[in-house]
Amino acid sequence: MREWCQLNEVAEINPDTLPGNTDNNFSFRYIHLGAVDRGTIDWNLTTATRFGDAPSRARRTVQPGDTLFGTVRPNLQSHGYIEKKHSGATVASTGFCVVRPDQTQAIGRYLFHSLMSENIHAQSIKAAIGSNYPAITDRDLQRFNIFLPRLDEQSQIAHILDTLDTEIRRTEEIIAKLEQVKKGLLSDLLTRGIDENGEPRPSPEEAPHLYKTASSGRIPLTWRCSTIGEEFNIQLGKMLDKEKNTGERKPYLGNKNVQWENIDFTDLSYLRLTKAEQAKYRLKQGDLLVCEGGEVGRAALWESQLTECYYQKALHRLRPKNDFQSALLLQFLRLWNERGFLGGQVARTSIAHLTKEKLAALPLLAPPEPEQREIVRILNSHRRRTASERATLASLHQLKAGLMDDLLTGRVRVTPLLKEAEQAVG
Repeated sequence: MREWCQLNEVAEINPDTLPGNTDNNFSFRYIHLGAVDRGTIDWNLTTATRFGDAPSRARRTVQPGDTLFGTVRPNLQSHGYIEKKHSGATVASTGFCVVRPDQTQAIGRYLFHSLMSENIHAQSIKAAIGSNYPAITDRDLQRFNIFLPRLDEQSQIAHILDTLDTEIRRTEEIIAKLEQVKKGLLSDLLTRGIDENGEPRPSPEEAPHLYKTASSGRIPLTWRCSTIGEEFNIQLGKMLDKEKNTGERKPYLGNKNVQWENIDFTDLSYLRLTKAEQAKYRLKQGDLLVCEGGEVGRAALWESQLTECYYQKALHRLRPKNDFQSALLLQFLRLWNERGFLGGQVARTSIAHLTKEKLAALPLLAPPEPEQREIVRILNSHRRRTASERATLASLHQLKAGLMDDLLTGRVRVTPLLKEAEQAVG
């Protein structure tokens, strides 16, 4: 059997199309381009409609086993697979090509994975015509070359990749749930804190005797009202001269490097600093970096990821005066950002920015130091769990990409890899 072939040799392209004289009362579920993204169809974004009310692009009839291949901006991979039959008819936009396998030669899920592969992606980018809205034609797709082993091998390859997809979706769901839990946890811990048993305090409605009235509302009895300026020394970085020829060449962080709860060392800059500048702008363990411009208030903790590092004008450096936990302030900033509070503190000039004065004046609730540490410990534990799941997700994506590159090109045959791949995903 010839193992490389053109797609149209083993599949029909756009086999069924609604004619223009279709009854206006014919009802169907319509799949538009916006409902499909990188292999996934979001059925919640599809619409139930009648032919008379549907857009003129609603023409491609589909059935289970078909693959939708987005022909507009193919680099976005707006492709999806029709997994099962939904009630009534299903029709897709003419922005898709419908690929229906010849079941004597090809398996639907194998064709779907092939059409999602780097091999097909490269062919579609090369064939695309147009600058603003590059697109391929039906004829282009028909002539794309795919690797097509025997049906039993196709079935094994599809099984491996489907198993990985299931694990990827499961991990994504876990991460989404953890992020949702964190929102509630953050709100509870930063407004109610932790009681002597290590549990979140009951709400003021449930246990009013545990709270007192403050300017910000009801707060735990043992907490006090403060400001960021009272708890932290704030120093705005200096715009450093890139043309300077004197001083030692040192790494330094800019606004782009400070992401929420993470320092991104991509494109790290290096500048020459004098001894005085090194003394003034060198970061220490526990410093909190807060963006002065851009997404104002975005913050990350410096945890000595590098032996030596500095920062520049677009960042405020906050260093505790007493025993306030920098990691706790970071979580307050995150909560304020999610609730839109930080936006009201922005100075509006030609460029929005958060001044040192505005930042220092922000009100801050201060739990006792042991309680601060316990709150930080709980949130860090949750963060580590989420980070672990994200690392798992990255590994799964990497494993899938490697297997697709090997198995969908015939570079590696499936039989010796089958057990290994199944073991890798548990």
